[in-house]
Amino acid sequence: MGTDVLVLGDDQSYAASMANDYTLKPSSEMSGRASSRAHIQEVAAEVLSKENGIGKVFSIYGTGGLGKTFLMEELYSDFTHKFTHNTVVTRHSFEGEEITSEEKILKELSDLLACNGVPSPTFRMNYYAWKAKASNFALAKAEFCADFEQAKNKGVEISTMLSGLAAPFIDQFTRGLGGSILNAAIEIGAYAVDSIKNAKACNEWKSLTEEKTSSDLKTSLAGSLKSDIEAWTGRNERKLIFFLDTFEKLGWVAGEWRVGRYDWAKTISEAKGSLWIVAGRCRLAWRNVVRFPVQLEPMSLTEADELLVKCGVSDSELRSLAVEKAGGIPVYLIMLADMINRSSVTEARRNLLCIVDYDNLVEVYLRGLDASLKPAIYPAAFIEYWDYEFMMAVGDSFVDPNAIAQLENLSFVWKRQDSFEMHEVVADLIRRSAKGPVVLKLFKACGDLLGQLGSDDKRTAYAKDTYRLHVLKARQLLAVEGVDVLGSEAAFNARMQYAEAAWHNGQVEQAYDLYKEIQCSYAPTSPADEPTIYFLRAKLKTAALKTQLWLTRGERTWHEQAIADTVEVLNDVRKHYPNERLIYLSALNDLGISWKRFKDFDKAFYYQNQVVRALKDKKARELDADEARFINNYGATCQQYGAKLKQEGNASEGQEYLKRALKYYDKAYKARKALFGTNSLQALIVLTNKGVANMLMGKYPEAENMLEKAYRGFKSGGFPTGDSSYLRARFQLANVSSNKARELKDAGLIDEARIEGRKALELHKKVYYDKKECLTEWAVDTGKSRDAVKAAEKFLAEL
Repeated sequence: MGTDVLVLGDDQSYAASMANDYTLKPSSEMSGRASSRAHIQEVAAEVLSKENGIGKVFSIYGTGGLGKTFLMEELYSDFTHKFTHNTVVTRHSFEGEEITSEEKILKELSDLLACNGVPSPTFRMNYYAWKAKASNFALAKAEFCADFEQAKNKGVEISTMLSGLAAPFIDQFTRGLGGSILNAAIEIGAYAVDSIKNAKACNEWKSLTEEKTSSDLKTSLAGSLKSDIEAWTGRNERKLIFFLDTFEKLGWVAGEWRVGRYDWAKTISEAKGSLWIVAGRCRLAWRNVVRFPVQLEPMSLTEADELLVKCGVSDSELRSLAVEKAGGIPVYLIMLADMINRSSVTEARRNLLCIVDYDNLVEVYLRGLDASLKPAIYPAAFIEYWDYEFMMAVGDSFVDPNAIAQLENLSFVWKRQDSFEMHEVVADLIRRSAKGPVVLKLFKACGDLLGQLGSDDKRTAYAKDTYRLHVLKARQLLAVEGVDVLGSEAAFNARMQYAEAAWHNGQVEQAYDLYKEIQCSYAPTSPADEPTIYFLRAKLKTAALKTQLWLTRGERTWHEQAIADTVEVLNDVRKHYPNERLIYLSALNDLGISWKRFKDFDKAFYYQNQVVRALKDKKARELDADEARFINNYGATCQQYGAKLKQEGNASEGQEYLKRALKYYDKAYKARKALFGTNSLQALIVLTNKGVANMLMGKYPEAENMLEKAYRGFKSGGFPTGDSSYLRARFQLANVSSNKARELKDAGLIDEARIEGRKALELHKKVYYDKKECLTEWAVDTGKSRDAVKAAEKFLAEL
């Protein structure tokens, strides 16, 4: 098996209990299509002949371009004709799809199952209850009505299923609803006439929404869909065969693989009476995976020739040449078929003979394209996905608008819901074939787009961040391929900027991987070699991300390693690059933050005081982004130390440190407003800090004013409610109420303290539930909210 195939799951050796489970295939996992098809059909027949035991999974995997999707199409066609008795065969592909959430995927599969006669009422009830708890009842009701309206176009099965769940919503339907949703409400009311079923649905809804948290409901979604499948297979004595294609997309986030996005599939694939045929670049190693999965190998000569015939290549000599040059890789065979079909026999033969490897194959293919189409091919390869507007923005000066429309006709381009994407294997080859002038032109175009974002008043702050990340991803790919023409500094900065943007957008694990990759690419070849400044800059950022991973995962060793790595960087900078001021100050700043998080304030101030002294003569508007960050971080250390002193009874000294914190927060806030804008994430973070400092000083009106302003900024800026900084602003607002309640109690105002305490508890609960869903149960910040909820409950109990 190739080293580039990722194994998902911990049952990599396969359980001993499965030793005699479907061992029809030789021990080698490599196989051709004919034998794979025969083997999978035999396994399916075996599953269908048995009682409804735990569901089975057949894993088809391999690198890109080998034709996994092509094989899945063949198998689906085979199965729909062969397994017609007491069996439902259905499929879903994640190809070209932007995977947003587990809930969306499961709901999509629920619709698909219902269209095939497999209802999932338990899942849907849990889904709408989760929606009501995670957002509010109005949104859950609106989504239910919209789903019912759309169900009319999907089949009577979905309408029937949804009508049975309508009772909890019916009394609310006609209040404030209009248009098609009101029509849907009337139709649902006509369906839902069974009083016993209505009462059951209402009781179930009440139980779910009153007894379970949104986190509990979210966790139960996959299990409830599994239960629905098992209820159907058991009740009808039928089987379910489900094809899932391009499975790696589940963990493909912003161009990087993320393990952990597939757990729902592990759960539902165990549904009794089901067989799941899953294709992707990852090998599945779950307990219910058939013992010998299928790793695809290139097509045989016969299979490749048959594919070319299907693609319209009639000349046998040209087919033989194409098979030889494509090496049995379907995506290349199809490209060559396209090239042959638009050329004369003589020209096609000459072009085929010019091909010596896959890189050269793409070059030969591109030579034969229409001249106006070529300039559009390269932006498409470097841009992860695109629509017409975005492509025109990138290639405004050199791409023919008509050529953009022609891209979708290429065999290696597929349409997403509202955009297009190039086959990744082909895109990689095209990127490698890009010449210097092309790289320079695209790099400049992307830089111009980033420059224009500052004056863009049509997008929200969050939308700007998302757009910026998309453009930076393209620049990073250009930097990897074009370091020779761009220069080391420009190429390095482009890669670092993309990693920074991923971190800024909350994609901590992806940012860590990106920084680690950059660090490794500049690493010294031996311990005796002097480290380059690029290596040290990347290593420092990797260390900072280790601290973030500690905050996310709660594993202290990450933070300890971050400190050790940062000390190494600081020592290397002092030794080899004493004039590199920025990285020197960055290392000092990071060490100060790290020791602050370990509550060692002597060490924290030892490092951060050096930073502040270096910047003391700079005014706010003279600070750059990094310097503003250092100043804000120093304020945070002063704030935490001041709070600690006050807790220990040293109120006057604590108050002085809090005043110092406000002084540096003010400076950082002015700098960040000037650099990024009032509603930028950077500015809102400092504004939240100012609110906290005022709260700790007992200035509650000022604190509430600043935190409310930050809250409104996050909201108007379009930031998702799960953004960690947004959650922090809400958490601190709740803390203001908690502190006010305690002071009211100490003043003997018990009734007022009880009212403020209840408000604090409600706010803390909402933040805690959101943190559990967005950050994980074990994250450090989630623990803070969990403790705050307990403290608020204890406070009210004591009253």
